[in-house]
Order: sequence, then C-alpha cells, then structure tokens
Amino acid sequence: MRRWFGFLLATVVSTASVYGQVDFATQVQPLFTKYGCVNCHGGNGGLFLTSYDLLMTTGNDGPVVVPGDTNSLIVLKLKGTAPFGSRMPLGGDPVDPADLALIVQWVKEGAKESITTAVGNDNNPLPTHPVLGANYPNPFNPSTTITFEIPRREHVRLEIFTIAGARVAQLIDGELEAGRYQTVFQAGDLSSGVYLYRLTAGAFAEVRRMVLLR
Repeated sequence: MRRWFGFLLATVVSTASVYGQVDFATQVQPLFTKYGCVNCHGGNGGLFLTSYDLLMTTGNDGPVVVPGDTNSLIVLKLKGTAPFGSRMPLGGDPVDPADLALIVQWVKEGAKESITTAVGNDNNPLPTHPVLGANYPNPFNPSTTITFEIPRREHVRLEIFTIAGARVAQLIDGELEAGRYQTVFQAGDLSSGVYLYRLTAGAFAEVRRMVLLR
C-alpha cells in the first residue's frame, strides 16, 4: 500500500510540475466537499473549508493549513496520523490515496487559493504605475477574472472585501516581477451582492467594485 501511495504521489508531483500548480478552487476545494470535511474538525463543525481565510487560521489546535508544511493538521488528519481526535473525514472511509496526494501537493506548493498567471506583454510598454483592470465577467457567478499590471518588481497584495469592509479572500500576497497578470476569483459560498477588490503594490493602492449574482 505504501509503495502504491508513493507511486501516486510521485505521479501527482510530476503532473503538477508540468501543468502548473494545483488549483485550490477547481481541484482541492471540491475534494473537501466530496469528503464532507466542512463539518468534521473535531466533530464540531469548526473546519470552515469554504472560507479560505478561516481555513488558514481556524482550529482548536492551531492553523489547519500551514503553507509549505506537509505536516499541517489537515494532512495529518487525512492520513489518520494526528496525535489527537478522529481521522478525517469523520465517520467515513479513508481518503482515496490519489486525492490525498493532490491535497499534500497543494500544501507543499504553498497552499495558494488561486493561481496567478503572467500574461504576454506583446509589444505594448508597461504603464508607469500599477494598473488594476475591471474584472470580467461582471456581474459574475461563480468566478471572475481580475487583471492588473505592475511596471516594476513589487510586493503585491490582491484582496476581496464585502461592501462593509470585511475581508473574504486574499488572492495574492507576495513578490511579483514587472508584467501583466491575471487571476481568477472563485466566490465559493458567498452570497449575492457587491464586493470590492483591492490591489496594493508598494505604495500604490486601488479599489474596484464587482457584483456577484446567484
């Protein structure tokens, strides 16, 4: 069994290196839903896997996911090797080895919520200051693409807020080279309404509005 799991994990790692990072919204979150993990942390429903910010911070025994740490609580619980409580999913069959390998690879890659891709710069020069584009489609359901441009290497943060100012997602938080970028926001279980997305790049900040229609 261990040899078979090792083969599956090696296959997933190889596939990820060829086709890009494992995507949380389209590959990982559906697995959490598939196994009913939204209600199984400690048997008390405390693992809110439909909210990325809570996934990274919530839990009676510390963060459920620590980016890059394959000994994160969620991995140990899925493997059944956590030093406390029941394995995940609670009361169900063990997670399929291929699904587990995909989740482990996602954690190993930094447990990112979304994949940000560089867009070809063609022959058009970059702007002299960062630019945050209009998301498309808008209104949207359940996903929308956000584009932006930065003229130099910057620490970039792209966040989603409710109209009242509560942060519901952090899509990017790290250094990016100069260029044009796009990233996809998956609304998950968010309700219909107006949301704000804010780009911060160095001293620059800009906010735009988008509408989620269920």
